[in-house]
Amino acid sequence: PELIADDLHAYEDLAVMLGTQPDSRAALRKKIDEKTRTAPLFDTARYSAHLDRALLDMWRRYAAGQPAEPFSVPPLETSPRS
Repeated sequence: PELIADDLHAYEDLAVMLGTQPDSRAALRKKIDEKTRTAPLFDTARYSAHLDRALLDMWRRYAAGQPAEPFSVPPLETSPRS
């Protein structure tokens, strides 16, 4: 939310603030770095494992002559990267 601006002027103000306040910029970088280490979106090993499972499930349905239909892949208990 820190990088969301309501309009162009607010976006410019934000850019100037980040460009002129190294401490604010460093704090934002630290926060982003911490979030990317724990957010599921950035767990590429887990994402890939889910995609592999989904593709395998789709192939099995196709090979069995079953029609396509919506489905979900159950969450993995742990990340393959851990």
